[in-house]
Amino acid sequence: MKKYLLKFMLFTFIVILGACGGGAGSPSDLNNSNSNITLTASLLDPVHEAQDTSTLPIIQIKFSAPAASVNHQSVTLHKNNVNGAIVEIDSITQSDNNIYTFAPKSLLDANTAYYIVLSNAIAGVDGNVFGGSVFKFTTGKLSTPEVNLLSPANGATKVTTSPSIQVKFSTSVNNVNNTTITLHQGSPDGNLVAISSIIQGDNNIYTFSAVANLREATKYYVVISHDVVDNNGNHLTPESFSFTTDSNNVEPVNPVNPVNPISGPTVLMISPSDNNDNVSLNPNIELKFSKAVKNVNTENIILQKCIDTICNNVSDKIEIGTITAGDGNSYTFSPVTELKEATNYNVTVSNGVMDDSENALTTTKFHFTTGKYSAPTVTMINPGNNADRISLKSSIEIKFSEAVNNVDSSTIKLSRLNKSGQESDVVIKNISLNTDNTYLIKPESDFINQATYKLTLSNKITDKSGNALDVREQPFTFTTASIVYVIGENSNTAIVSSCVVSADNELINCTSRNLGKTPYQNGSIVINNSQTAAYITLHLTLRQKTAKIVSVCQVNSDGSLSSSCIDQSLPDTFQLPGNSTISPSDSFLYILGDSEILKCSINQSNYTINTCTTALNSGGIAIAFNKDGKSAYISTNSNINQCAVDTSGDLINCVNKLIVDKVRAINYTKDQSKVYLTKENGQILLAEVNNYILPADLSASLSGMAINNGYSIAYITNTQANNVQKCAIDPETELFSCKPSGGTFNLPTSIAMRI
Repeated sequence: MKKYLLKFMLFTFIVILGACGGGAGSPSDLNNSNSNITLTASLLDPVHEAQDTSTLPIIQIKFSAPAASVNHQSVTLHKNNVNGAIVEIDSITQSDNNIYTFAPKSLLDANTAYYIVLSNAIAGVDGNVFGGSVFKFTTGKLSTPEVNLLSPANGATKVTTSPSIQVKFSTSVNNVNNTTITLHQGSPDGNLVAISSIIQGDNNIYTFSAVANLREATKYYVVISHDVVDNNGNHLTPESFSFTTDSNNVEPVNPVNPVNPISGPTVLMISPSDNNDNVSLNPNIELKFSKAVKNVNTENIILQKCIDTICNNVSDKIEIGTITAGDGNSYTFSPVTELKEATNYNVTVSNGVMDDSENALTTTKFHFTTGKYSAPTVTMINPGNNADRISLKSSIEIKFSEAVNNVDSSTIKLSRLNKSGQESDVVIKNISLNTDNTYLIKPESDFINQATYKLTLSNKITDKSGNALDVREQPFTFTTASIVYVIGENSNTAIVSSCVVSADNELINCTSRNLGKTPYQNGSIVINNSQTAAYITLHLTLRQKTAKIVSVCQVNSDGSLSSSCIDQSLPDTFQLPGNSTISPSDSFLYILGDSEILKCSINQSNYTINTCTTALNSGGIAIAFNKDGKSAYISTNSNINQCAVDTSGDLINCVNKLIVDKVRAINYTKDQSKVYLTKENGQILLAEVNNYILPADLSASLSGMAINNGYSIAYITNTQANNVQKCAIDPETELFSCKPSGGTFNLPTSIAMRI
């Protein structure tokens, strides 16, 4: 038997109103006539459990009625299982008949199962409830289509200047057009040659020709891009084929700026080639002319950095070294200093270069881009390295110096360290890419209080150029802690105390802050569900007048309250503000007054409150919402009411559930099947409809309760004894072993916890 042994099924001072029947919050009680209609969803394309799906599918989902909040947070695509890595998707578009369409941003893996997860954050526009859905499809086998040049044959010479060009694919393909098949002069990235429309024939053969006759004695390249795909969405490996036209002893052609006929010298070859995009930072630049030339010097050959991506504008000259003549009318040179990576450069060969007959070269320009060679780095991590007092509900943010690949649970490891430094793995629920190369990492479950965590990143994370992540600053560690806040008074001045919750759940390292305000009535404090802001409600005495304010304080990462809290006034007509709470969605702050309950909307960008309106035309002392925010218990001076919450946040259809007086705080148990009722006279009741017990009697004046993340400890403000009581919660949700914790607090009236 437990020490308290004060279990009763009935108290002389409590009368159960069993005749109330049909509790508030049932569908028939709500004003919205559609609230008992469930919103459903179906997968139109690909169908649920589809096999051999394209690796670039267009996904369509249909809802049974108009839906709201269909976005990247409520619709996610996962690889291998419902908790697998999240696949980034493009924008979700809505069409007629409640159909929503989206696609993955990149090619899916072949022979792989994918899951579309629709969360219950989606709701019907008319208030219909959506319970969430999961759909599955499996991609087909990855068999890359192949292509061959039929006519002219690859490498053919003495080809007519007006050939009919034919390519054949190994399978049926899509997206074959003048963009995905191109003809180039001199090299695969040389000057583009205009071609006719591409005609599809039998056996996956496509035919086209040049718009005008080709040049004689000139090499041409047929280039086919990876954007050609087969019917399963598999991409072609890029290919290029070449052939050379017949010669009639014509003058060579300038490959950069073709002019026909050419009487002066031309540039036959340039290296790096025009438009090359992965050039060394110390390139050896080579030019080859069609004949012997003179005046090849730094006045006529100029290297410049491009100001724009297509090199229409260039900067001052970059110094180049000695220009060295080689065999076959070739010349080489290099920049004196190393070029910048991932930067465009322009080379100009001017008409000052000429042959021995004084025939000038047509000014020739080409450009190249240097490669990316530096390793990506971590530029921001939150929580910061060695940070402490981090919230148990925190996610981890990592920002990289540039776009990176391979960011998943195989390259990011999260672990918890014990006192001897041994590690145990922490399961990562998902990793998602936000903006500016920032990734959000969410663990599968909340962190543990007073524990140290380590984050390790693998060098298999690479940038788009394949450079491995610089991991020299590894690893990153942080330590967690829950924080308890207590509102009290000192010399008629409102005080907020902050205490760290130790590993054995004691309140330690308490610090106090003077709010600089004289309360007429003791204030209250509440923390929002995202653990980012505190709302302190005070009824003040100001020069014989009273004022009602909410002081909004941002919660720092270490649990301390910002020094620059924002005071916001409540309506003058609002009487005697007492306790407050926040809706589960963090959308509204509810403040209980003497004759009404206010509902103040919360600005999600800076956590301040906006317009306050009446949520219920009767007052209350304490309030608690269930997890989905659709029902609330409210205590008055003599009873406990249960109210439904409509879509606008108002409290409606209130029904009296218990007659019990002076309940100063209401807290749900972990499974939400019961509520703790903290009474002013020191008793704490554990109540459910038509049933209750007395799990604790502290024989003191109690006013507030906060419960830790594991629902194993309750902290209760004892106004009479000026302390906070710590009570253990047993598996049956009863309180025992209550004792003071964390020193003294003068007239403590309200308590809140940042988990």
